Amino acid sequence: MNGLENILIWIISPVAGMVAGAWGGWFFGRKRQRIDTIDAATDTFNKIIQQLRSEVGIYQQEKDKHTELIRQQSQKINELADQVKKLSEEVECLRREKRENALLKKKIDKYTRLLDSHNIEY
Repeated sequence: MNGLENILIWIISPVAGMVAGAWGGWFFGRKRQRIDTIDAATDTFNKIIQQLRSEVGIYQQEKDKHTELIRQQSQKINELADQVKKLSEEVECLRREKRENALLKKKIDKYTRLLDSHNIEY
């Protein structure tokens, strides 16, 4: 073996192997790192989706509670509207009676004056 072959065997071969190993490690490590990045992103998205689902569940419960409350309030409003209608009818009836009473009072006063003017006792 001459000096050039020794240099090739002892220096260049290990350097070439080292470069090839480093390149292979970088190349396959990059793929592994990309897979790890995708896994991390997937886990993050899954956590976000889970959190959103729980929040949607909470909002659904609140919506159901408010829907029931609205139904109860609507029923109460309908009952009160019926009461207002009945009371309005009662007020109108009382107004009619008041007018009739006023007319009757005028008639009584008229007959009382008439009786008094003729000195008739009643």
